[in-house]
Amino acid sequence: MKVWPIDWILDAGTTYKTENDQVLVFRKVGTDSTSDITIKVDGSKCGTVNSYVAPLRLTTTASLGPIDLKDKFIVVPNGHEYLFSGSGNIRVIGELIKLGPGETVPADLVARYNEQFNSYYLAVSDSYSFGSATAWSDGSEVEVYSVTPTTIEKYVFNRFIRLAQSGITYSTGDISVLFLFDDVPWYNMHSTAGEIGNDFDSFVATSDRLELFSLEKNPIEVLGDHTFKVKCRNVSGGDLSLSSASITLYSIALYEKKTV
Repeated sequence: MKVWPIDWILDAGTTYKTENDQVLVFRKVGTDSTSDITIKVDGSKCGTVNSYVAPLRLTTTASLGPIDLKDKFIVVPNGHEYLFSGSGNIRVIGELIKLGPGETVPADLVARYNEQFNSYYLAVSDSYSFGSATAWSDGSEVEVYSVTPTTIEKYVFNRFIRLAQSGITYSTGDISVLFLFDDVPWYNMHSTAGEIGNDFDSFVATSDRLELFSLEKNPIEVLGDHTFKVKCRNVSGGDLSLSSASITLYSIALYEKKTV
């Protein structure tokens, strides 16, 4: 058995198939597509990515780079098909395993293959539009994102949350980001103790910032039939000017589904 490193650029929309003596392991995945790319092995979904959460390359304007799948890596066994459904370029980083005569796929990779269709990373996004409003009143909130998994599902936010805005005139400290679980606040609510919620700019990715709000050390686990929401509040002390304004959330969550 030989293991070769791979760093490939593949075409979304093209069906690929491994040779009978090849096994692929994808450790990192990135894309230049702003639309979701669905990763499929043998026709079944095992992840989604887009360029907001997993850019093709790590650059000063796309500081995130390809997403590290960690222990949720993707396995394509020998003689199996895989597809990146969508359009654009896909970058995969990992290993190509060359099997020798009589050799079989390692047991740990078989186990991950069997699991990967019910446990994978999923790109999530949503947005709030202010419509024709020209002012965002002080103290008012808008809901940017909400998810309620079904009974057999679970979402784990254990990486980062990214926010982007357009048409809002604001300064650092003017907007707070609020997390709510079943409508119960998961943030500081007392201005005498510190900032209410978390500062909006900590969630914004720009070319001059090398950090982004992370949940890696304190994951948010959303079990089935429970609701996780992200809201934004104007805490500036006055109205904020708007012009065709909107706020958009981008993140990547660990998605898990129970099987019978």
